[in-house]
Formats: sequence, structure tokens, C-alpha cells
Amino acid sequence: MRVTNQLIINTVLTNLDNSRERLRDLQTQAATGMQIQRPSDDPIGAMRVLKLNLLLRDQRQFRDNIKNGMSWLTMTEKVLDEASSLIGKVKTTTVSGSSDSLGPSERKALAVQVDSMLEHLIALGNSRLEGKYIFAGTHTLTAPYSASNAVQDERFTARIGEAVRLAHADLSTGTATVTTEDGATTFVEGVDYTLDYTQGTITALADGGMANATTYVVNYETRTTNAVSLGVSSTTGNIDREIGERTLMPVNISGEAVFNGTTNAFEVLVRLKDSLLRNDGDGVRGVMDDLDAVLDQIISVSGVVGARVHQLQLSEQRIQSEILHTQELLSAVQEIDLAETVSRLKAEELTYQTALSVGGRIVLPTLLDFVK
Repeated sequence: MRVTNQLIINTVLTNLDNSRERLRDLQTQAATGMQIQRPSDDPIGAMRVLKLNLLLRDQRQFRDNIKNGMSWLTMTEKVLDEASSLIGKVKTTTVSGSSDSLGPSERKALAVQVDSMLEHLIALGNSRLEGKYIFAGTHTLTAPYSASNAVQDERFTARIGEAVRLAHADLSTGTATVTTEDGATTFVEGVDYTLDYTQGTITALADGGMANATTYVVNYETRTTNAVSLGVSSTTGNIDREIGERTLMPVNISGEAVFNGTTNAFEVLVRLKDSLLRNDGDGVRGVMDDLDAVLDQIISVSGVVGARVHQLQLSEQRIQSEILHTQELLSAVQEIDLAETVSRLKAEELTYQTALSVGGRIVLPTLLDFVK
């Protein structure tokens, strides 16, 4: 084979290009710390990097979900602790109010305290985290509980000359209307009946138009909360967080389980308040068992929340360990050995400089070189 000057020149230039390409790759690796810059560098390694990055993304999402769930449950724990403490205070007030040594004024003062506690309990039921109601089930954007002081269509049986107790005490003066069941006739206070607004009793007058032992309808308002209504269709329904592969954890507790379940905490406090307003010692004593049931209800739910918190803590430890392991695998595949890379870079720089020096003498001979 005849070796021409052009062939020699082409060979030198090709070798220089190859050396410069290797030098560039090593410089890029040293600068980025990554040995795989493009899939063609290592197709198998690049595929592993892709899979490991996808796995790491999922693991980090699970960790974020766990942290979010912990926020929900921690907030729920705090509210339940406060609710438990509040019911304890209500029980103390109930014990005080059950004493026969108290008179109407003392019990009325206790009723004011109970009304304040009722408002506090409603506020706890409407607790929010990041703008979402934690006891509203899946209806997190709507307040689950609202206080009411209006009573609609309460039925009572009239007794001429006898006071009949209505469902609530402490009525707002002038708010009552009494009608027949069909609504055709409206009766007049002071003519057909009298109302004791403090005690919440109605008395049909003998000279009035109301008949004995007949059912009538009364509407009125109370000066304080007499009922707590739902602002949503239901407070049930789970809010789940995915904390692992195909593993869901409910992070909420339904309001029904805490406040208006087997024993309705709101109704118990309303009954207690009305009994105190009516100076009814037996009625006050009658709510003690219900308060115990409410407290047991809250304690039971607190146990469920505590168990979930513990499970999330274990899951967080596990997922954090998995993240570290995945990061180690990813590092082994894509990151360089810095000392080795710098050594190779220095060697390649020397090779390139040597090739450049030798090539320069071969590629650029002068006419004088040929004459010699």
C-alpha cells in the first residue's frame, strides 16, 4: 500500500479529533460529576438511571403524602385533646349545677358558661387545616356545623290553665307564633295563651280560642344556640393518602365519629343548658351519663388517630430508608469517580498536547524540508 502525504495528514487529523472528543467528554464529566451525558454513552446504564429516577420520584411523593397525612392527624389529635378537655370542664359544671343548694340565678350563670362551651365545641367541629375542614368528610370546603337559635314547627298538646314545657328555654321575647296544625288559625299571645320566655313554657288560657288536649304548632327563637345543624350532606367519607405502593391511609376522622355519632355532643350540651335555665336539677343530673358517653367517644377516636400516627411514623422511616438506598444505586450508576476522572483527564490532555506537537511537524513540512 502506497502511503501518501495526504493519508498521513488525514490520519493525524483523525487522531487529533478523537483525542479532542475524549478530552471534551472527560472535561464534561469532571464539570457535571456525571459519567452518562447522553444515552449513547451507556445505553444500559442510561436505562437504569431512568428507572431509578422514576422510582425515586415515586418514593419522594410517598414521603410528601406521609408528611401531609401527619399534618392532618396531628391537627386532629390537637383538636380531640382540646375537645376532651372541654367536655371535662362541662362535666365539672354539671356536677356543680346538679347540687340542690343552687338557686335559679346560680344555675342561670352556669347556663351562660355552658352556652360558651357549646360555641367552643362548634368551633372545634369546624377546625380547618390549610383552609380545609378536617371533620367535614370529603366536603372539606364547607363548614360541617352551624349553630341555630330558630325552632320551626314544634308541636305541643295544650292543657287549659297548665304550663306546658317547650323543647327549649330562654326564648327571645316576641318571636313566638302559635297556629293550628293546618296553619289556618293563628293565636294571639295574652288572649289565647301566655308564654314564660325564661322557662320556655306555654299556657293555654281558659277564655281563649285554644282547645284542651289539642295539638298546636309553635315557632320561636331562643336567645342562645338551641341546635347544631349539618352544613354538609354528610361528615363521613375518607380522605386517603398513598403512603406506599398500593397502600392507602385515611388521614381524616369523620365529624360523626366525634361530635354527632351515637351520642350527639351538641344536643347533650343544649339539654344541659336548658335544664340549668329552668332550674331543673333532675334534668342537669340526667345528662351526666351522656357526657360520659361523649367523652368515651372522643377518647376512642383519639386512640384510632394515635394508631394512625404511629403507622405513618413507621412508614416515614421505611420510605426514607428506601430513598437513601435508591440514591446510592443512582449514584453508583451515573456519578463519576472524581479522582479517576481527573487522572484520566490529565493523561488525555498530555496525549492531546503530544499528538498536536507531533502532528504539527508532520502536517506542515516546508519545501526546505523536502530539499533536505
